[in-house]
Amino acid sequence: MRIRFTLAAAAALAVLSACGTPTITDTADQEADISKPEGTTQAQPAEKKAEPAVIGSTITLTGTDGEKVAVKLARVFPRAKSAVDGIEPDAGKRFYGVELVLKNTGDKPYEDAPSNGVAIIDAEGQQFSSTIVDLKNGVPLNGTVTIAPGDVRKGVVAFEVPQDAVITKLQFALNSGFSDQKAEWLIKKQ
Repeated sequence: MRIRFTLAAAAALAVLSACGTPTITDTADQEADISKPEGTTQAQPAEKKAEPAVIGSTITLTGTDGEKVAVKLARVFPRAKSAVDGIEPDAGKRFYGVELVLKNTGDKPYEDAPSNGVAIIDAEGQQFSSTIVDLKNGVPLNGTVTIAPGDVRKGVVAFEVPQDAVITKLQFALNSGFSDQKAEWLIKKQ
C-alpha cells in the first residue's frame, strides 16, 4: 500500500511540475541521437542540467487564455535616474530599472499591463514591486500594452529599492502576474 501511494504521489508531482514550466528559448535544444544505428548499445550521457536564465535570456510564457509571449530581460540599470527633474527616490533608496522585450509569439493579440507582473528580489529574499516613474534609461513600460501576433514591445520598468540592496533575481508572469507560469532570471551582483 505504501509503495503504491509513493509511486502515485511521485507521478502526480511530475505531472504538476511539468504543467507550469516556462520555456527558455535562447539555449540550444538537445536533439535525440538519430544517427546512431539501431541495435547498438552505448552508455547514455548524463542529462545536462538546464542553465538558469540570465540577462539576455528569452523565456516563452503561456498566459491564462493561451497567449504566448517571449520575454527577454535585455538590460538592468542598478542606479537608474529619473527622467523628470525633481523626481527622486525616498531617503535611503535608489531607483533600479530593468529593460524587457516582449514578443507575441501566439496567434491572438496580447493585452496586459506588464509592469504589474514584474518583481525583483534581493540577496536577503526581499521582493520589490514596480513603481511608476520614468527613467532616463529608456521608454517606460508602464500602463497597458496591446501586442498583435508577431509584434514586439520594449521598455523599462522601474523599482525603488534600498541603497544597499543587492538585486539577484527578476520574476515575471503574464496577465498582470496572475498567469500560472512564472519566469525567473538570475542577476549577477552589482
